[in-house]
Amino acid sequence: MRIYIFLIIFLLPVTLFCQKKATSLNLLFLDKESGLPVPYVHVIIKSKNIGTISNVEGRAEFKIENRFLNHTLTVSAIGYLSQDILIKKLNKNRVNKIKLEKQVYTISPVTISKLVSKSIVKSAIQNIPDNYPCENYYYSGYFRTSLKENNAFVRYLEASVRVFDKGFHKRRGVYTKIDQLRKTDDFRQYKWAEGNNYFSDCLLNDPIRFREEIFDIDYIDYWDFEIKNAFKTDSSIVFDISFSSKDNSFPKLEGNMLIRKKDYAILQLDYTNNYDNKILTPNDSLQFKHLNTVFSIRYKDFGDKLIKSYQSLKQDWDVAKQDWNTDSTDDIRVGSITLYEEFITYNFGYGRNIGLLNYLQRKVDIYELKFIYDKEFWANFNIPVDTESFKSAKEKLNSREDIDKQFEKNSGR
Repeated sequence: MRIYIFLIIFLLPVTLFCQKKATSLNLLFLDKESGLPVPYVHVIIKSKNIGTISNVEGRAEFKIENRFLNHTLTVSAIGYLSQDILIKKLNKNRVNKIKLEKQVYTISPVTISKLVSKSIVKSAIQNIPDNYPCENYYYSGYFRTSLKENNAFVRYLEASVRVFDKGFHKRRGVYTKIDQLRKTDDFRQYKWAEGNNYFSDCLLNDPIRFREEIFDIDYIDYWDFEIKNAFKTDSSIVFDISFSSKDNSFPKLEGNMLIRKKDYAILQLDYTNNYDNKILTPNDSLQFKHLNTVFSIRYKDFGDKLIKSYQSLKQDWDVAKQDWNTDSTDDIRVGSITLYEEFITYNFGYGRNIGLLNYLQRKVDIYELKFIYDKEFWANFNIPVDTESFKSAKEKLNSREDIDKQFEKNSGR
């Protein structure tokens, strides 16, 4: 389980992307036929293992070091033909609209009727050690989190991070390094001492990596599976399989996953859950009741394996407060909180790219870590295009006080 995972965070900032001149490219991916945006398009500098992913609106901003300007970008999305694009042909002064062509594939009802969706999922679980790295590998990326209290954003944090993983065959062995971190003021009305590290929670909230929830082979009979669709991507058919819990005795969870037929690799996972009985008590006066979690994760090919490219989470809680002026044991609802998290991978490879120095338990509050606010670093870093929630968070927090001043004020100086 997650308690066996160890996380190491290094407190000395290392500028991964600074000090290197870069060209910023704005990209918009559209369906060639419909003209609609294509979300989660992988963008990679060919043969360099450096890339990004478009947001739900099909937008991506990619800062490319000038030494790579004569290279080629490979863009790919599930259900679309991959494309190679010369970087020097892209315009750095405007949005580059890139149209993707669908890969049409129709699977007959007869074929579907002969497929057993549960057996496909079972094969995918059994093949996790074959489809994901079982040796030392690393990936660098971007993490951000924000908190909304009673429909008002009350804080925001983002960080440049590196992750080292000893492999999917091990239940333990995930290490991290934070290179830079910046954060706003904390405007929470109901404050509590954080009981966890949001970044470590993000990494550990990966049911594919840790074979939990629907990917726990011992509990596969607790779920209903159904093939909703099948389509072709590159050289293989991909099954779109929906799932839901069979009864109320198991967590109310439902969603869908994409599984590639040729190797039974899980390419993406989206689900929502409602753990009715999940209660947190961060202090003596507050109680949080879980309402809903919306989770998404994407993986991309890396040689003959897959590596995480994107992960997001939105979590809603009711907030109740004990009224100590009465004899009643009933809690009084005082509001709500919503947590947002997002992680995007930029660079990945095999081997160890970080040393192992300081040990940090996952219960250390990431908001308490101190980093000097390095404006040059962030000016050159590949900050992804904001989703609507994070865009709103920064705008609302900036309206309270200039957000750069907040970053500076909360620096480690």
